[in-house]
Amino acid sequence: MNEKKLSKQEERELLALQCELARLKMQVSRQRIEQQKKIKTHDHHQLMNAAQIASDVLSNPLWKMSLLRGGKQKWWIGAMLLLWQMYSGKQK
Repeated sequence: MNEKKLSKQEERELLALQCELARLKMQVSRQRIEQQKKIKTHDHHQLMNAAQIASDVLSNPLWKMSLLRGGKQKWWIGAMLLLWQMYSGKQK
């Protein structure tokens, strides 16, 4: 086999490309880590919002009554109120 030696200029260019590739890999890795942190934070905030809504529902006597007592009609009214509060909270 005939192996061709790289010139000094080609070696420098190859090294520069390898460095650029390593830098890009690190950048992508950092971006992935940051995105995962954002997702976890977003999920945490959604969970806290859901807990706050549940607390509001159970502390409000009218909602509690509509959710825990009565027939299906009262249940649906309570569910609609809950969905409305969730939707209006996301609009802020």
